[in-house]
This record gives sequence, C-alpha cells and structure tokens, in this order.
Amino acid sequence: MAARTMGRRAAVALAVLGLAALLGPPFFNANRFKGRLVSAMEAALGRPVAVDEVTLRLLPRPGFDLKNLVVSDVPEFGAEPLLRATEVTASLRLTSLWRGRMEIAHLSLAEPSLNLVRSAEGRWNLESLLAHAAQAPVAPTGLVRAETRPRFPYIEADDGRINFKLGQEKKAFALSEAEFALWLESEEAWGVRLEGRPVRTDANLTDTGTFRLRGTLGRAPSLPETALQFDLELEKAQLGQLSHLLLGRDSGWRGALQLAVSVSGLLRELEVRSSAEVRDFRRLDLVGGTGLHSVAQCTGRYRAQGESLEGIACLMPAENGDLALRGTIAGIFEHRRYDLTLAARELSMNSLAQLARRAKSNLPEDISAAGVLNAAFTLRSHEDGNLHWEGGGAVAGFRLRTSLLPTELVPGEVKFTVEDDLSRTGRKKGPKREGSRLVAAARVPLGGPAPIAVQSYLTSSDYRVELHGEADVPSLARAAASLGLPLPLTPTKGRAKVDLAVSGRWAGFAAPMVTGRALLRQTRLQPAGLAAALEIAEGELLLTHAEAQLRNFSASVPAARLNFTGSVARNRRCESPCVLLLRVSLQASDLATDELNRLLNPRLQDKSWFGLGGGKPAEGALSRVRAEGRITAQRVRIKSLEATRFSAQVEWKDGKLTLQDVEADLLGGQQRDGRWTADFTGAQPGYEGAAVLSDISMEQASRVMRTPWATGEVSGRIELQTRGWDAAELAQSATGSGELRWRNGSFLRLRLPSATSPLQWRRLDASLTLRDGQFTLAEGKMDTPSGRFEVSGTATLGRELDLKLLREGAESFAVTGTLSEPKAAFLRGTRAALPLR
Repeated sequence: MAARTMGRRAAVALAVLGLAALLGPPFFNANRFKGRLVSAMEAALGRPVAVDEVTLRLLPRPGFDLKNLVVSDVPEFGAEPLLRATEVTASLRLTSLWRGRMEIAHLSLAEPSLNLVRSAEGRWNLESLLAHAAQAPVAPTGLVRAETRPRFPYIEADDGRINFKLGQEKKAFALSEAEFALWLESEEAWGVRLEGRPVRTDANLTDTGTFRLRGTLGRAPSLPETALQFDLELEKAQLGQLSHLLLGRDSGWRGALQLAVSVSGLLRELEVRSSAEVRDFRRLDLVGGTGLHSVAQCTGRYRAQGESLEGIACLMPAENGDLALRGTIAGIFEHRRYDLTLAARELSMNSLAQLARRAKSNLPEDISAAGVLNAAFTLRSHEDGNLHWEGGGAVAGFRLRTSLLPTELVPGEVKFTVEDDLSRTGRKKGPKREGSRLVAAARVPLGGPAPIAVQSYLTSSDYRVELHGEADVPSLARAAASLGLPLPLTPTKGRAKVDLAVSGRWAGFAAPMVTGRALLRQTRLQPAGLAAALEIAEGELLLTHAEAQLRNFSASVPAARLNFTGSVARNRRCESPCVLLLRVSLQASDLATDELNRLLNPRLQDKSWFGLGGGKPAEGALSRVRAEGRITAQRVRIKSLEATRFSAQVEWKDGKLTLQDVEADLLGGQQRDGRWTADFTGAQPGYEGAAVLSDISMEQASRVMRTPWATGEVSGRIELQTRGWDAAELAQSATGSGELRWRNGSFLRLRLPSATSPLQWRRLDASLTLRDGQFTLAEGKMDTPSGRFEVSGTATLGRELDLKLLREGAESFAVTGTLSEPKAAFLRGTRAALPLR
C-alpha cells in the first residue's frame, strides 16, 4: 500500500514538472540570469560579451536561449567582433543545479560568424584567448563527478562562417557551412573539430572541396609552449575552383586534389608532414583521353620565430626516377625568403611527355618519349628581395615518337643551364632586373644538310625557342605538328632556310607565336579546297606578330598550267569570330577559265573547295576570309575568247568575289570600267556585272563564234546577271541588257531581196536585252547606203533569228533562219522569200 502511494506521488510530481516545462517558460523572466550568464562567459573567454535577450527553456534539457550573442575583440585587431551568433542555446548540467550553482554543459551556436585576425606585428587574435583558457581553473568536459572547478562546456557551432583578416584588411577567403566543436578533453589538452567549405566572398565557387581539422591543443603557461596535434584534410577539391580560391582567377587546370597534413609539436616548433594526390590532371580545354595521376609527400619543420619552414623534403616519384625539393622558406606570411633546391633524378622523359599532352593543346594523343632527365637547381633570395636561380642539367637518350613522324625525332643530348640576369653580357646596374632564365641547346635533324640549331630561353613568365638552319619543309612541318604547332597548309616537298622563333607566355594558355623568316625553295603545298598542288619555286616567308607575308614569290599550279608571281599578306591577330584578312598582289602570265574551273569547281572535286556548294556561307572556310588587292595577267582565255593586258582590283568578302576597275584588251578593242561580282552564298553561284566596251571587232568575234557572219566595230555598255555551275546552267539563267553602237558593219551572209551584195550599214544603234535564252533588239536605228531602217526582233542563244527591218514609205524585210543560214523576205508584196547567202 505504501509503495502504491509513493508511485502515485512520483507520477504526480513528474506530471507537475512536465506541465511546468510546457507552461512555465512564458511566465518565467530569465533575463534576471542574463548578467550571471554574461559574466560567466566573459570570465571564460576573457573578452567583453553582449546578449540582447535570454529565454528559459526546460525541454529537452534545461537551459537558456540567447539572442544576438556578440563577443568583442581586442581593439588592436579592429572594431569588428570576434564572434557573432544570432541564436545560442546554453544547456545546463542538471547535477550542478542540485549543488546550488549554474554550470553550462553544452553551448550550441547557430549560424555563427567568427573573425580570425592577424595583426601587422604577426600576432593572432586567438592567442590571448587560448592563453586565458589555458590558465582558467576549469575541469575536463567529460568529467562525471562535479568538482569545485566548473567543467568546461562542450561548445559546438553549426552552419557557421569563419572569416580571415590581415590587419584591417578583410580577405576574400572564408570557410562557409562550417561545423565546429571545442571541448576540454583532459586536464592538459583541448579537443578541436572543424569542417567547412573554403569559399571566396567575391566569387561563386561551388567545388573547392571539404576542409577538415581534428586534433588536440595542449594547455600551457605560455603560448609558445602549447603542444599541438592536428590532422588537416582537403578532400575532392577541383583544381580550377581551388586556383580561383587562392589566386582570385581560374588558372585553367582541371583535376581533383586530395591533401592531408599532419602537424605536431609545440607552437614554437612544429613538425609538418603532408601528402598530396592529384587525379585526372588536364587543361580545361582538353577533353578525352586518360588524365594524369601523381602523388607527392613532404616533411618539414615550422619555427614560429622567423615564421620559417625548415628542413623541407618533398618527393614525387615518376616511373623509375623522382623529383625532389629540399630547403627552407623564411617569412612565410610576408617578405618570403627562399633557399630551395629542386633536383630531378633519372626523371623519365615519357612522364614529361604525358604531362605535356595534358597541359598543351594540339599535341597528338599517341605522343611518347624516351630518355631521362637529370638536373639540379637552387633558388635563393637576394638581400634586395630578388630571386636568384642557379644550376643546370641534361637529357640523355632523348627520342620523341608519334604517328605524325615517319621516324623518331632524335635531338641527341640536350643540355641546359640557368643564366642569371647579372651574368648576361653587358648587363650591369639598372632600374629593372630581368630575372633568371633557363637556357637549353640542342641540334635536331630535320632532313637538311646539317641538323637545325635549337636554342630555348625559359623564364618564370614566358618562353622563346629559336631555330636556325636549313630543313626539309615536310619534316619541319611534321615536327611542328608533333609539338602542337600545326601549319595551315600541308607541304609535301621543299627546302627552307629558317631563322624562326616560337615564343609565348605561360599564363592564360595563350597560343604560341611563330616569328622570323624562311626562304622557301621548290616547295609543294596542298591548300585546302584546291584540286591540285601549289608549287613555290622560290619565295620569302616573313612572320611578324601582326602579319604573315609571302613576298617576292614565284609559284605555279602545274595541273592548271597556271604560273604567277607576287606577294600575299595576312593578319595573324583577330578577335572571335576570327576573320582572316588578306592583301594580295598577283601577276600571272596566262589565265584560262577552263583550267580554273577544274581547279576550283566543287562539282569537279570530291569535296567543295570552300564549303559553299549548297550550304550557308558560315559553313565554309572562305566565309571567314576577307581579301583585297590587285590581279594582273598578260593573257586571259575564256574558252576561245582571249583578252590581254588584264587587270582588276579584287575583293573577297562574306562569300562574294568582286572585281572592280576591270580593264583588258578584247577582240581588237577594249573592256574598261568593268565591275563583276560572283556570289557564292546560295545553292548555286551567281554572277553579275557591267562593263564599257569600245571598238570591239566583229570579225574577231565571228572567228571566236566559229561562224564568220559580221564585220564592223561595236561599242557600248552591257550588264549581265546569271547563275549556275556549268555552261548550260549559266546560259539558261542569264539575263542582261545593253546599249550598242555598231559602226561600218555588215551581215556577211545576208542579202536583202534584189540586192547584189551583203547587207551593210554605216551605223547601227540599238537597245539589247537578254532573257530566257533570247536576245531582244529594240529601238534599233540602222543607217544603210539605201536609207535608214528601224530594226527590232529577237535572236536566241541557239543563233536563231527573227528580225524586222522596217523603212517608212519603202520596202521592209523580215529576217529569219540562223546566223550561218539567214533568210530575208519582203514584209509587203507577193514575192516569195529566198535564202540569201
């Protein structure tokens, strides 16, 4: 009975407590504890603390909710607070309440913001906080039995942010989504856990990896004697995003970085061990293939006095060799001073070739190399702050292989050394130092009478490779392509004496620039789109940063019986979309349209020469080309029609070829003020133009037509439009008009009825139109010895005639038949039509 009574009382007590937990907090003023809480936190942190509001909570554990907690910083580190949190939950230890005191067991901060500051004197704002915590009389967090000393609470933060400042300057670096925990693990050590995502406040970075820190921090009478054991990790950081985080820009590298660092010892002297692993390393614009995988391990010792990292020993294995770094870096945080040695021991050239394939565009996928590199370099800081490099090395047994080369490229032994700025000839004191550069020399056989001399100069910012000597042009082109320098044209034979330089900057993946000159001899090229090879008997190729010129060349296309001389220049720099600008000056001895048609007409080739045979202009290479200049020819042949002393101003733009100021001697007369346009932007090429003719001999025109039918001289202006790929299409679509003056002419095969001689005239003026394969003659005035006729009618391209010769008050005539067999008849009267010859 007694036990039953005690159970009822306990149940009632629990119910009352539960009801109090649910209903009591709104009626309980917890702000009277605000002062005690603030004082307790100020005593624990040694910093001023401010809280806006305190609210009691009983569930799930008794404690307080704090609004807008602010922990101030020491004034020397700035006006911003050390810590700010909008919501803080302080859970009480229940056992401490029975002892009549209030002890915080758990302190939870929601979305806090922590500022870590390093002063100009090299001190951190957490140093005094750690020193104060080390000396505070607190018991370990996990201690079960309560003591006189309060037990240190378990402090944790969720979804926080950690900012970094150097002096008064707030850096862009930060840790976001940070989860943090701090507790007193034992009498002598604090436990620390931190996880977050590195970010920049001025960039939207999403793939910088996850940063983790775990370890212990000892309690000591002075900060330098504080023992530390931390393990740090950076997991799955993408190299492009990580470089943007550290440098403020994407360096352009891709791959995943896994970094692990272990730090142990006293704060005045720490042992550091690290390992780094990079997977799928490549340049951002290179896709496909297998990425590189490399691992490096480092050890060193950090000394707080002097902020130096000493005894650095890093090793990166590579096949049967390795790359090692040793030395010291002093003044890590500012005014760095270096004393480092970098050594390559039996480093495989094939490893470097695979690294180059993932770091350099246009290298062939199957590139490989043989040989080993042995080298040693030192980097030291001068008293004036400049860096000084020393050392050198050599590559033994170097051979380069790729399917682009018919045989291995064997430059033999390659030696290199570091050349310091002060050691260069004629360089003494000056306002600016050029720095050190790596100088390498080799002799590369490229099919010439002697190997090409190659000299290279590499600095921290740029590079320059010089080539001097005589080479076989196809061998030179294949070697250039195997090194990622493909030529726009494919040479199949030739010789060249070269003085060239390949230069560029390391940053930004800028394409290398080739400058210098090459004297070409008996060089055969296969330009894209031409049905036959181009042969350059001789010429000088001059390359500057702005322009490429082929000067004073003599060339031919033997398959088209085409020979010409002159010069061509093109721009080398352009913005996207890149438009190629050409300046031409060409002189030909003989141009035949039939040969040019076989050379250029896509219907006579396997592939369209510029991709404009049936698509949009943008699909073809020439749609991105603009050209202008002058073309002259001693003779131009259009079928059996021949013109001499031809000249024209030529322009190619947006798929259209325009000839202006066209002049030529033609059929005993002249064609001048001509303007002709060929439009290749449609499904068929279209042509249109106009020209002024003077003194054209109809005897010569008749011979071209292979029908001697007329004499005299024709002058006037003509306009013509047509479209098509061959003669039939051009004739069917042709339209045109003209104004003609025909002087002292005759129709050799036409006699009017009752006439004893062919029809003759002193002058014939007429308008002429062409449409649907038919010429229409209108408003014709013909002055003949027997009077003036009005002439009208038609003549087809098939040479069929239907003309009328009208004379007021006199006999008129109809002319039919063909040019070779015309017929004339009276338009009035009863006499029959007779064939007139």
